[in-house]
Amino acid sequence: MKNKLSTILQFSVFVLFCFILTSCISDMDSTSTSRQLESIRYDLEKTNKEIEHIKDELELQRKILNEIKQENSIEEKKILKQKTIDKIKTAYTGPILIYKQGRSSLLKGEYEDAIKIFNEFLEKYPHNDLADNALYWIGECYYASADFKKAIATFKKVVEKYPRGMKVPDALLKTAYSYISLKDLNRAHHFLKLVVEKYPFSEASEKAQIKLKTF
Repeated sequence: MKNKLSTILQFSVFVLFCFILTSCISDMDSTSTSRQLESIRYDLEKTNKEIEHIKDELELQRKILNEIKQENSIEEKKILKQKTIDKIKTAYTGPILIYKQGRSSLLKGEYEDAIKIFNEFLEKYPHNDLADNALYWIGECYYASADFKKAIATFKKVVEKYPRGMKVPDALLKTAYSYISLKDLNRAHHFLKLVVEKYPFSEASEKAQIKLKTF
């Protein structure tokens, strides 16, 4: 009987020991797991903070890039505007300067220089409002140089190229004068009559009528 009780007691002690051991191990596992979870949670929070920081940095860089783009856009617009202004200035001042140089040479009696300048004007600005004037003054240079054949050819070109130009009546009149200088009175008479008939209220018409009375 005693042996039996002793065996039961030993068994009970063993069971109790196993229970305590299991409980301790369980507590240890729970503590370890809790620590691991806490560590993971901390790492996640740290990572989230880093991500937020990176987002802030990227947003700042985006704003800086946008500002740079806006500044570049404004600068490009300024440059484009200035180029447009320069083109407009060149379009208006360029031909006028050349034209004035030609007129200056003509008034000084520098006919060859004037012809070169007016030809340069016509090459660069063939459709300018002063183109018919420039061609007419070339004819005047030839006329003043007593090169009447070239003068006639030039004055006729004024009428052909710029039929609605303001210089047409004068070109026809000077064509008549050039023919008179060449003693070709029939052609001179024809062009004088042409001025009177087509442009009766022009100053050239008055001069043509006076000239016709001498025939």
